[in-house]
Amino acid sequence: MNRLAALLVAVTLAACAPAVSVAPAASPQPAPSAEPTFKPFVQREVAPDVPYLDPQNQKHHLSEAMGHFAFLIFFATYCPFCQEEVPKLQAFLAKHQADDMRVIAIEATGATAQAVEAFGVKFGVTMTLNHDTEKVAAMAFQIDNYPHIYTISPDGVVQENHLGNASSDYYENMFRIYGKVGLAK
Repeated sequence: MNRLAALLVAVTLAACAPAVSVAPAASPQPAPSAEPTFKPFVQREVAPDVPYLDPQNQKHHLSEAMGHFAFLIFFATYCPFCQEEVPKLQAFLAKHQADDMRVIAIEATGATAQAVEAFGVKFGVTMTLNHDTEKVAAMAFQIDNYPHIYTISPDGVVQENHLGNASSDYYENMFRIYGKVGLAK
């Protein structure tokens, strides 16, 4: 019986131990990217001018929203929380149709335009769902969990960031607080 107990302890310890990886002796250097590298996102600074692709694979940049209040949401098509959050943001946008705001939704895991379109159809989302097949935007904003929502004031400054699902009150409060920041009076 003592041998069985010792074996169970050894297996348990091995399972909990961190994995050790050995790097290859020489790894090739990656080819330089055609896209510029971006300074990492810093809250209360101007958002990085990252590129993303619309459903027709046309390139856009975050700076196109400058002068408008914006919510930037990074989502994943497979994320159950995103399946709730993206339609919620669409409803918020519809409610504030007359207001000068933007919702920039970017699928951040490298999904294709077709996969993002299928997500929109499945969950009844009609607002523009963008994608970032090279994950440039996600890397600049250091995204590793979804949904990740950024509040960007009209002056282009990232005012707040929120990880996970947000309440409708959150969106209303962010718009009320930051919707006019940086605009001429």
